[in-house]
Amino acid sequence: RMLPPKRKDPPEVFRFEEWQRVVVATKPFYRPLVEFMVLTGMSASELSALRVEDVEGDVIKVRRSHTLGKDKESLKNSYRVRDIPITAAIRRCIDVALRGRKGGRVFVMKSGRPVDADNFRKNVWTGVRNREGLAYRKPYPTRHTFAAWSLTAGLHPERLVKLMGHGDKIMVY
Repeated sequence: RMLPPKRKDPPEVFRFEEWQRVVVATKPFYRPLVEFMVLTGMSASELSALRVEDVEGDVIKVRRSHTLGKDKESLKNSYRVRDIPITAAIRRCIDVALRGRKGGRVFVMKSGRPVDADNFRKNVWTGVRNREGLAYRKPYPTRHTFAAWSLTAGLHPERLVKLMGHGDKIMVY
């Protein structure tokens, strides 16, 4: 007998006040990364792979992903090729992240190693939740938050599709 398809829960989105609490509770070293997540809608694997050379003038060129799948050879998911315009807020995050250090990646862990989604979630993100007494969410809803806030601000859905690297409007709705 066939069961009906499992209904997906609606994507989680941060409310602005809640997001402000997350940013304030984030340790200063990681604050530019956390702010950047909501400002760009980039996934953790894309953030991990973001290199200084991918920031070209007024555009971030998303061309690679870094997180490997369970087989440790292929990518966990495919990256979404796209160009993200750099706003003043995004530029500030990049500048603060790069201040006083050298290296090829825009965002790194405090150890200097590339951002690792699991390490970040366990050692940075969970601490924010604990300090603020927030219900736990994975970092991925920052991508959903970017989409929801963009639509709320009046961004045309076709433009959002391109910014997020989706194939069609279905994903943004």
